[in-house]
Amino acid sequence: MLTSEAKMHHTGPVMETLEEFFRPYLNGDSGHEVGRKLGMTNTTVTRQMKGNMPVRTVVKLCRAYAIPMLDAFVAAGYITEAEADVMGRTRGLRAATERELVQEMMRRVVDGDTTATSTEPVGQDIIDASARLATDSEAVHFREPAISRDGHTLEHDWNADDL
Repeated sequence: MLTSEAKMHHTGPVMETLEEFFRPYLNGDSGHEVGRKLGMTNTTVTRQMKGNMPVRTVVKLCRAYAIPMLDAFVAAGYITEAEADVMGRTRGLRAATERELVQEMMRRVVDGDTTATSTEPVGQDIIDASARLATDSEAVHFREPAISRDGHTLEHDWNADDL
């Protein structure tokens, strides 16, 4: 998950210090410049880089230098890498377009990275469970092609309330 290059040791990744984690993002700024951007003294910034950094400082650094916040929270020890992976994955799935989701599923099918379950048609139980998850404030729409009597394809919008 960490976007900085992981240092490897023959037994696995070597833990880096906060200073080592943040340094590549600081664009060569001096301790005085970093402190100025964060509204802190140089000595406070230096001390926190070498030890326990409060959440507030982690957030300020991330905002000031466009540092990936989940990675910084992992480096500071506030969350585990597994927790960051789950948060990032969940956020990414929710933000993904339907096209991106389908493309990822197709990539997995082509690469053989799926189970038989993911390539089978979705059952009514899953459709019902998904519909129950939708709240009254979220309108869920399904677009279904319909064939008219003369053979032309028509579109019909289904609202979850119609089901």
